[in-house]
Amino acid sequence: KNKNKVTRERSDEYYLIHLCNDILDQKAFHQFTFEDLVGDEHKKNRKTTALPLDAYYPELNLVLEFLEEEREPSANPKKIERLTVSGVTRAEQRKIYQKRKQIYLKENQIFLIEIRYSLFEQDERKNLLRNREEDILILKNILKKHIK
Repeated sequence: KNKNKVTRERSDEYYLIHLCNDILDQKAFHQFTFEDLVGDEHKKNRKTTALPLDAYYPELNLVLEFLEEEREPSANPKKIERLTVSGVTRAEQRKIYQKRKQIYLKENQIFLIEIRYSLFEQDERKNLLRNREEDILILKNILKKHIK
């Protein structure tokens, strides 16, 4: 579990959120969930899981979601075709959940900014190069309405 936490904290998402924290002079809640923003029912027990938001700034009434470009299909066709409990592929389920988040936040008057990783310089494996100065300029432009 600790290994997953360390890996997550070294991720491009966390890197960008920390830059946003500095720019906004606020500390985001990472992977924040609202009790009533949930995914589809689980197959076995009819429970649902709250859908996590990448970064939530309650004082600013702001959510940041970091979006990846659609990736090349996996080399494993079984994995591509495998359906979720909802009867759709994992890629389609991600789209459905992102739309669900958009609707929920709009209905609750929480401002949403979706930031595409493709805005930032990346290597051939789609990892951010992490040019701090350039990344900050891009984020400042995106967040300009929320900077104090």
